[in-house]
Amino acid sequence: MRPLGILVLTVLLLLIRAIVFSLLWGWFMVPVFHLPALTLSAACGVTILILLCLSGLGTNWNDHSDEQKAGLIMQSLAINVWSLGTGWVVHLFM
Repeated sequence: MRPLGILVLTVLLLLIRAIVFSLLWGWFMVPVFHLPALTLSAACGVTILILLCLSGLGTNWNDHSDEQKAGLIMQSLAINVWSLGTGWVVHLFM
């Protein structure tokens, strides 16, 4: 798949996750805890934050070679940079 296609699918998936998060927030958190509803941009930001927090879970370092460990570290770095950049863009719309 081409990089542009991956970027488009990533953005589309983020928007879908944000819409679902926003709807579920409105259905459950607003009436139960009397919290304010989330805008789509706020839901995108919270979704990015959650994905960033959960990105390293499930990694067992003992099962990987040194090359695989280096790849996982680079992947983690890329996820952090992507999250920060995407969060900054989303923050511009708030």
